[in-house]
This record gives sequence, structure tokens and C-alpha cells, in this order.
Amino acid sequence: MIAPVPDNNELTFVWKDWLKAIRKFLNHPVLDNDIVFTDTTKGIILKDSQATPHYWRVTISNVGAIVTTDLGTTYP
Repeated sequence: MIAPVPDNNELTFVWKDWLKAIRKFLNHPVLDNDIVFTDTTKGIILKDSQATPHYWRVTISNVGAIVTTDLGTTYP
């Protein structure tokens, strides 16, 4: 059996709901689970607030120290 094709109003409703959820996450991310990086060359990338902003990768060393690496002025 083929499911009926939703009309435009149903699609618009679903689309708006999906966009609302994405916007909420991007503005106020709340996670219920851990984030795991399995590649030691990857990490969290932050942008500083200087006049010419730089991007920084934050990782953890083998001894638990926080390591920041300047990635320059363009997003990698």
C-alpha cells in the first residue's frame, strides 16, 4: 500500500516544526549524552573575538592537559 501524499499544509507544518527544533538547538544546545571524539587530531573549534578573529582547536593531551591550537583566520 502506498501512503497518501500529505497536502501542502501538512508539509508546511512539519517543515516549520523541524526548523524550530534546529534553531532551538543552534541557539541553546542542550545535550543529554556525551560527545566523543575518536580522532585525536579533532576537537572543539572556537572563534575568538579579536578585530581579526582566529579559530582555535581545543583538545586534551595524553596527560589530561587542555591544548589549544591556533588554526588561523579562516575556518578549516
